[in-house]
Amino acid sequence: MNLLATLLKGSKSMPRLRMLTCSLLAALLLSFASASAHAQFSGPGVKSPVPSDTGTPTTDAALLRPANRSIYLTPGDLVTVHIFGSLDYNPVVRVSLDETIQLPLIGIVSVKGLTVQQAETLIATKLRTSGMYVDPQVSIQVTESTNGVITVAG
Repeated sequence: MNLLATLLKGSKSMPRLRMLTCSLLAALLLSFASASAHAQFSGPGVKSPVPSDTGTPTTDAALLRPANRSIYLTPGDLVTVHIFGSLDYNPVVRVSLDETIQLPLIGIVSVKGLTVQQAETLIATKLRTSGMYVDPQVSIQVTESTNGVITVAG
């Protein structure tokens, strides 16, 4: 904008450049003012697809509630340990290759073959027996997992 103002103000040695800039600016403004947009559509209306088989919903308990849905801790998993009501204790640790985790206050804990719920119970017991907490409510959050099982249903 400063360059345009300088060109428009100009000096006595640049009258042709100033006149050319003004005429280009006027032509540009007129082209925008006279432009209009028109939309046209000559095709059929868009219809949503109708499913060929509506099917019936299942009530099979084996499909709705599979038996083994527990998450097992495996080497390489990154977990965060939380204790309800304690903002100070929330270590983020990785499960080592020998399936152990190193936690503050209680040391090395073996999680080999344990589910998340079983590991929560074990850590709560160790915190209680070490005398660090009276009745800790431990929760484990798996933030990264190497257990790459994905189920797609549809």
